[in-house]
Amino acid sequence: MGSNPLYLMASWLGSMTVGDLFGLFCMHVLMPAAILLEYLVVIPKGRHEYVTWAYDLNFFVVWFLTFNVYSNYYMLMIRHSRVEKTVRVREYHDVSEDNKTPTETNYCSLCEMDVPPRAWHCKVCKVCILNRDHHCFFSATCVGHNNQRYFMCFVFYVWLGISYGIFLNLFIFIEHARLNTGQHIETYIDNTYKYIGYHVLGIENIDPETDFSLLTFDWSSTFIYGGWLAFELLAVIIHYPVSMLLLYSMLTLYKGYPPSRNQLKAPTTNTITNIKIMLGERWYLVWLSAFIPSRLHHDGYSYEKLARKDMDLENSLI
Repeated sequence: MGSNPLYLMASWLGSMTVGDLFGLFCMHVLMPAAILLEYLVVIPKGRHEYVTWAYDLNFFVVWFLTFNVYSNYYMLMIRHSRVEKTVRVREYHDVSEDNKTPTETNYCSLCEMDVPPRAWHCKVCKVCILNRDHHCFFSATCVGHNNQRYFMCFVFYVWLGISYGIFLNLFIFIEHARLNTGQHIETYIDNTYKYIGYHVLGIENIDPETDFSLLTFDWSSTFIYGGWLAFELLAVIIHYPVSMLLLYSMLTLYKGYPPSRNQLKAPTTNTITNIKIMLGERWYLVWLSAFIPSRLHHDGYSYEKLARKDMDLENSLI
């Protein structure tokens, strides 16, 4: 019953938290809205001013980034690392390929089953996850042995997309400051300054040459400029936590295990081996597409069981 797709779907929906729902809302409402804004407003505006191959290239760049963000995102959700689905119980006691010693098991009292040595129970998903990294609220699923690759590529392309959007929007705004009203930004700022100074602050001698009775507040330009500024500031604010998440992922890739479990006993491996364990044998190609097959270098469960004191430390970090 645990492997039934409908049962897994019902369990997944039933275990969602407010954080999961907010993450799904961001990925299915806010991010698509931002991407459509780039496609339908920002890039066409720049292309409208100067029709060049560079602006046409932006359409393909945004499409490529969008494709990799969402393909890795949905593969992250599909290729879960639940122990009940990933590994059969009888395989836990097979001979390890690394040290030729039997792989011991731990017992999860919540799942009521034997699990591999490096499996941790997720209180949100309510299952044990093979080589659990953390629970990703944006995908409402845990990052583990089978989907670590997709999570890292997903974070990388989200970071790249936000960075690209910030500089693209800034460039188009500075170089092509004529918006829908046909009014230059310098004229807009000057008129807004005069209007607020005279009508709001009551400064009568702000500009003797201006007829303030004919001066009106440009709500249309204010909405456009204000919306652009708010979007740009929001992108800059979001860029910081995404950058930290990308750094966390790179450290995980380098060390072979999450930095949050830095005190745990882990096998000594070099960087290339760690990369192959998480990204697969074709690690140099997985960044191009989520659909490029790449067999993982390790089975994810053939580890020696930790000592009792190390197990207590493990459980305290869950």
